[in-house]
Amino acid sequence: MTTKVSNAELLAADKTTAAWLKLGKSERKLLLRGEQGGLCHFCGDPLPEDPALFDIARIPGHPYPKADYRDKSICYVGHPAIASGCSANGHQGKDHGNIPWFSQLTAVVQAREEVQRMRIRLGNRRDAVARGMDDPALIPGSVTGLDARIGAMEDDLTAEMAALMRNAQPIAVAAVHVLGVGPTTIARILSEIDIRRARSRSALHKLAGFAPGFDKMAKGDLDEESGRRKRGEKRPYNARLRTHCRIQAESFIKSGVSVVKKSEWPGLEPEERTELWNSLSWVERYRVARRHASGLYVIDYQERRAYTFDNRPDWTEDRRNSDALRITAKLFLSHLWEVWRGLDGLETPPPYPMTPMGGGHSGYISPQDRGWPTLAEVREEMAGK
Repeated sequence: MTTKVSNAELLAADKTTAAWLKLGKSERKLLLRGEQGGLCHFCGDPLPEDPALFDIARIPGHPYPKADYRDKSICYVGHPAIASGCSANGHQGKDHGNIPWFSQLTAVVQAREEVQRMRIRLGNRRDAVARGMDDPALIPGSVTGLDARIGAMEDDLTAEMAALMRNAQPIAVAAVHVLGVGPTTIARILSEIDIRRARSRSALHKLAGFAPGFDKMAKGDLDEESGRRKRGEKRPYNARLRTHCRIQAESFIKSGVSVVKKSEWPGLEPEERTELWNSLSWVERYRVARRHASGLYVIDYQERRAYTFDNRPDWTEDRRNSDALRITAKLFLSHLWEVWRGLDGLETPPPYPMTPMGGGHSGYISPQDRGWPTLAEVREEMAGK
């Protein structure tokens, strides 16, 4: 642990200047960026114009406080070279900005969704006018070409999202190996999670609103009639994450059922396979899925549907479907949590039911049981990029 040095001592030792101490943080950043030729000291990448997007880095072991002028360099905050103390290595996963990677991804994903909504609204209005169901005056000539401009904005944001997914996080590389996981949906999920704050699987389940009864809870009292959150009360979970996880679970079902049908009836046309599949009971579907897709998330959905069909006769079809999707999404989030924290070198304690305090239950399903690569495989793939 180094001893702090006062500004007066730094001035006396000629290790800083009065002019430097008078500068604001942004002014210091811009001054040092100019001295470095506008490039990151560690990796040589061009630094952005906005000083809010980069920061003054401290070389590990530097003995002087931030007021010191000498031996400083501008670089992207979170650059692994800083953490490792070596400017020649550790360039994988560099963070281009002074905000966490997941926060950058959140901004891009949410902006892309807003642009998508604009495009869809405009398209719906045009369709309504074409069918004579809306007033053409509501689409003035001034918006001519707006479709193309919105499309270009959406394409730019999609490309930026893809770049963030490629360049930064091993977890993104790991997730897309799983059948049913696409780059857009997983980007939406990752953008809503700060994995360092989720210290347990259940914390992530609560964040997504999948913990038992958590979707009905609120900071205030529940509505006496419905038993749900009162209108206007803030949700205790992330509604966007919950929606994205449900969409991901539905993708697992679609892709998994397609694999099962092709494996069970390889010589038939798609329509014939679907007809045969729909004729099966939920128990029969589970048995067929277990034969052909034991390593896919669809097996967990089918197992839950077979269970609730036999044991929850009072439930509606929609409730059984939502329940099975919740089970599937929770398992996926558990695996995402375990792999992500493992790749980041964070603790990954076993599920509570598997611990002695939780009863020491068996039946643990590992991420590799559902198609996730091992941590070693992900790191090897990242090293080859």
